[in-house]
Amino acid sequence: MGLRRSDSAKTTLSMYITRSTKYQRWLGILNVLLLLGSLTLGFAGQILKVTYYMDRLDMISQYFGILPWLLIIVGAVAFVVSSFGFIFSATVESRALLFTYAAACIGLCLMQFYTIFVAMESRNIIGKSVIWDDR
Repeated sequence: MGLRRSDSAKTTLSMYITRSTKYQRWLGILNVLLLLGSLTLGFAGQILKVTYYMDRLDMISQYFGILPWLLIIVGAVAFVVSSFGFIFSATVESRALLFTYAAACIGLCLMQFYTIFVAMESRNIIGKSVIWDDR
């Protein structure tokens, strides 16, 4: 009895690999990186909130109260965008879905720029409050 090829060649992953274009592969890689970044942002925000209680330091500066929640929210939005990105990249025929995905990525990029601004302002406030003794 010889080896017989089963129906494993018809699985979703193998069909995706054989039928996908270079465009779809790059979108898939982009979505995986976006998914990993979203998890990192969410965990970083949770660490700042739970371990360092940074959200309760808003009496010093409003940026301290905003930063952990902003990281968690941006991480959640990036997770949703990357999840929909996997679906949208499989349907390359639909231009409306790809335009929606592109608009969501632009909005996510703007949110990440604001997060960077808040993080840099928080860092500047911490840097100004530290007293350096150069004796």
